Amino acid sequence: MCGKKLEKLIDLFKTLLLAFLTALFSMFAYLVVNMESLNILQVTLTILGIAIVLFATLFVIKKLFRYFNAFGDS
Repeated sequence: MCGKKLEKLIDLFKTLLLAFLTALFSMFAYLVVNMESLNILQVTLTILGIAIVLFATLFVIKKLFRYFNAFGDS
């Protein structure tokens, strides 16, 4: 893979990782701050959202490490 293209992909995945981590922490903070006023549906949907963002974050981390290894080999 071309060096410039690989660098752009790595930058893209780093940006996605930052966005997903920000979303993850903000959803968790929303849950903690508003715990008393939330009903069971809102708590369930927030936890589902946290799980989805967590899996997306893990996927991006896996891809990022794969591209880091490819970048180191070339």
